[in-house]
Amino acid sequence: MAILNGLLTRGYFPKELPPRFDSEMFGISLSQQSNVIPEIATFKNWTKPCSYNLARAGNTRRKLSILNPISFYRLANCVAENWEELDIKARTSHLSLSTLVETSEGRALKKAHDLNERPAQRAKLRAHSKYVLCSDISRFYPSIYTHTIPWAIDGKKAAKTNMGDKNRLGNKLDKLSQFAQDGQTFGIPIGPDTSHMIAEILLSAVDSELKVRGLQKGLRFVDDYEFGFRTLSEAEEGLAKFREVLAMFELELNEAKTNIFKLPITLEDTAFSELRCFRFQTFEFPQKTLLFKYFDRAFELASQKPKEGILKYAISRLSSVKIEKDTWPLYSDLLLQCASSEPGTLRYVLGQLLVNKGQGKELDNDAIAAVLNQVIEDHSPLGHTSEVA
Repeated sequence: MAILNGLLTRGYFPKELPPRFDSEMFGISLSQQSNVIPEIATFKNWTKPCSYNLARAGNTRRKLSILNPISFYRLANCVAENWEELDIKARTSHLSLSTLVETSEGRALKKAHDLNERPAQRAKLRAHSKYVLCSDISRFYPSIYTHTIPWAIDGKKAAKTNMGDKNRLGNKLDKLSQFAQDGQTFGIPIGPDTSHMIAEILLSAVDSELKVRGLQKGLRFVDDYEFGFRTLSEAEEGLAKFREVLAMFELELNEAKTNIFKLPITLEDTAFSELRCFRFQTFEFPQKTLLFKYFDRAFELASQKPKEGILKYAISRLSSVKIEKDTWPLYSDLLLQCASSEPGTLRYVLGQLLVNKGQGKELDNDAIAAVLNQVIEDHSPLGHTSEVA
């Protein structure tokens, strides 16, 4: 099955691992050694995932998981064998901008809508609203109760009636998720594409319940929600209904990120729109001057909003800019400054170094080595695996 091969080769490891770490040979090996599949299928022991401690913006962290290969194969195989049914379940939402589609390159599954589409979708929602309710789910992936997977697939009443039926798809995914996490019923692993699919199915069921309660005007990107209302009282009533529906699925609002705003408000963070609109293609100033100005502003915004991933975005924004040869030493130094001050940018920094090397630029290997060695020495004792990797 193409979907199974994609999950094994391109959907196993978290996408945040460095490119050198991939699971292509894992998928190829299983396809060539089908004699081991029956033994894997009957494996009954719990397995414990490896933890990948990811650096994020503002020196915050996220715990990603690399599942035991046997457990991941069984989970991926179950998803692949029931793809049509699961795909239908994951597409029932009237709110979702994070519906998943199968791909032939990159990740096995990707979101149908890009994050950059959100401002336009927000504008459409707010065109007929006076108030918006913005919120997300507290610790979404770690807080998912695996028994809610069959609730989402079959409905809560039917799922509870058939809890002992091992042949029902929801019960299979529930058990396989537990087996992959040392028997734990709370949380699903962050990282593999199978988890993205399970999460989308679960939240599509949440969205269906919200629709029944009249919350039809809104949008969702993964677990970030926004709803539009005509009056403040409607917004407050909507918030109460939202809490009630999440509780049905053993989920909770992130109170720190839950707010009701009177419109108008910005469609996206002004820091990102400012960096996106910065013009490098101009003859008024040399590229060095523009680069100084760009990074000065990026550093200023990052210090003002340390948890927003400003520097990661600033670097990725430059992927479309051709760096001139005489500007390259300066750009390299600025990239290394980002890596030293915020290790969460390392993936983007290294990507830019390699792209420019491929374009014939000379790398300052001594400077790069000094930065990377310092990062490893600082973070290895702390168990910060993403910096070391």
